[in-house]
Amino acid sequence: MIAISAVIGARVVNEFLRFNDKPQGHYSYSYRDLSTGEKLRVAHERNYDIDSTGKDTIILISDSFGEGAKCGNDKNIAGCLENISGKKVVNLSRGGTPPGFYLKQIKNYLFNSRKSSPTVDGETIIVSLYSNDIVLEKDNCNYFNDNFASISSAINKMQLNSLEEKCRDILRMTDSEYEKVKNFSLPISGILAMTIGTYSYTLLRELVAQATLRLNLDTTVGRAGYIPKWGAYDSPERSLILEILKDIKSTCDLYKCNVVFATFPNVENLQKDSTVRKSLISFGDHAKKDNVVILDGYAPFLEKGITNASYSLTDIHSNCDGYKIYAEWLWSNIKQE
Repeated sequence: MIAISAVIGARVVNEFLRFNDKPQGHYSYSYRDLSTGEKLRVAHERNYDIDSTGKDTIILISDSFGEGAKCGNDKNIAGCLENISGKKVVNLSRGGTPPGFYLKQIKNYLFNSRKSSPTVDGETIIVSLYSNDIVLEKDNCNYFNDNFASISSAINKMQLNSLEEKCRDILRMTDSEYEKVKNFSLPISGILAMTIGTYSYTLLRELVAQATLRLNLDTTVGRAGYIPKWGAYDSPERSLILEILKDIKSTCDLYKCNVVFATFPNVENLQKDSTVRKSLISFGDHAKKDNVVILDGYAPFLEKGITNASYSLTDIHSNCDGYKIYAEWLWSNIKQE
């Protein structure tokens, strides 16, 4: 009887969590045909004009936090930034992607733009980094392989060998195999989700993940496993990310645009001394040595005394107010450039 009551209770909670997590806006994305024959995925409806107008165009690139799907195209970072600045904002973000993908998107967009309008330049490109960007992904590994010669002269032999081995294993995996390795899940996750409901299971998984991180447990699972890599001087993943950011900066120099690097905070814990923030700041200090300046995305939330800006109890993406706060902060920094 106790077990049955617990399951019924979890199911009731599941329905509340479902309601708590409902979308607040309409989101859509589309694909555009490039002159190279490739397709560019953009976080806009099909009728949105993505052509660059030069200095009056801002380009945003990030992962799912850049998409802000549940807030919709009008209230995600790009939508808020467009409303605040009055400029065209082209959103090239895509969920589940790393900096290697960001670089590829930027290069494809700028190459196509200059080919169609050679005299247009001066765009501002915002690269918004999230804590899980440090996790090795296939796009980052493809970048590593394609730029092996230049990377091998920039990082030490031990880091190089580590990346070579890890990337070889990752690129051998199918997409489904890699998703299982990458994504944190609790034991018997399928049975749990079926029994207590998907939303209740998601909440339970998130509570475990946050506890693991905040208690600094010695583990390689989830956030507690990858967050410290941002601050570790001998982290091969950190070295690879920096090489990609340097390449983005060089690409912007080549195409005469301006790049702004900024972190996007883990909005479920907006504390000044959070483990995530300290690790990201450590990486930023390291990047400065290579003239890569990374703005602290925690700043606007800390200034307002906001300690949590999660979308819902089960979704650690930002709520819509958080995207607006972040967009306002980005615009204030762009205006100072």
